[in-house]
Amino acid sequence: MTWWHLEDRAPYAGTYTEALAKFSTVLAEQIPLRSPACDFALLLSGGLDSAVLAYLMRPPVCITVRYPGQDRLDESSAAAVIARDIRAELVVVEPNHVDFAHALPHMMRALDYPVGNASTFSEHMAYRKVSDLGLRVVIGGRGPDEFLMGYVRQALVLFGPDAVLNAGLEAYRPLAAKLLHTAGEPLDPAEAAARLVLRGSTRTGG
Repeated sequence: MTWWHLEDRAPYAGTYTEALAKFSTVLAEQIPLRSPACDFALLLSGGLDSAVLAYLMRPPVCITVRYPGQDRLDESSAAAVIARDIRAELVVVEPNHVDFAHALPHMMRALDYPVGNASTFSEHMAYRKVSDLGLRVVIGGRGPDEFLMGYVRQALVLFGPDAVLNAGLEAYRPLAAKLLHTAGEPLDPAEAAARLVLRGSTRTGG
């Protein structure tokens, strides 16, 4: 079943401000209509995608995953603020290496391929907690970050590697290397986006 044909859509003719207002209205109207009629949980990372869903869907329970000692990757404080704002219960899952060793065979069997995404383990542990809570429905924010340009890789495409790296994001140099053409010529935007989506090995070996 095909839901849309983006290539058939004419370019939006209004201003950026008008487009933003229209998008905000559609988002605020449509997302709540898709809230489950039963009790459900929301996977809440504290990022843009799940935060938007949290404020618009008002889930009774939010699940977030944190790893003690990994403060740079810990978004539980942001998740706590969001959960408090919407008056939801926040359940924090803290997996360890023992959990990973036990979960890995189950994840590989369920996925039918070797795990290649670090978030898969976090999601697996979050889903297990949802099941332990007796809930049968869980909402995730997979996709909106890409749609709303919420990742550094989108900034790399929009503004170019130099602008992003010079803004203090030097740690993303291996990712930025994917946008550097071998001949030194600028990449077509579509090719730049495709390189970031593929996310294979970088020229720096990262």
